[in-house]
Amino acid sequence: TAVTQAPGVPVETVRIATNLPTVTTIADDGTGLPGAVVSDSIEISGMGAATADYTWNLLGPVAAINDSCATVVWTGAPTLATGLLAGLGNGTHTTPTTTLSAVGCYTYTGSLAASATTDPVTLNPGDLNETFLIDAFEPTVTTVATAATQPGGSTTDAVTVSGSGGVTTTYSWTLVFAQPDGT
Repeated sequence: TAVTQAPGVPVETVRIATNLPTVTTIADDGTGLPGAVVSDSIEISGMGAATADYTWNLLGPVAAINDSCATVVWTGAPTLATGLLAGLGNGTHTTPTTTLSAVGCYTYTGSLAASATTDPVTLNPGDLNETFLIDAFEPTVTTVATAATQPGGSTTDAVTVSGSGGVTTTYSWTLVFAQPDGT
């Protein structure tokens, strides 16, 4: 004889919970200077056999506060780059690179979509592992003038600019002379 039991009886009910994946990220800020090539490394675990899409955003530049990005408010920050890494499972994954030309603070954000067996994970802007400062170049100028010359003679000044990151700039100079009486 067949026995039929009503659905939902506690001893006969099984709940299969979703996995909560772990997403750990570390931004590579390149040189920290304009022209830096940056990317984000994403370590995913706890997915089991599931895969999910990861959407990433690079926000910035936003002005630093006291030469730091620690207290920057990211609400309304411009999105510089965005992308989708499709079908990711457990392991380390890397975003495509982005070249930064402007100084300021930048941060990566991301979200791992839910799958049939995993919950979604969202990473908010401003995380210390994901936030970095692209600082201005601090060029130095060195000059070496030729020795003193007689009236009507010529002089030269060798100018060396370093630390500009290859950025072309204009150097202005003025020749100043003193009268024999020191004025």
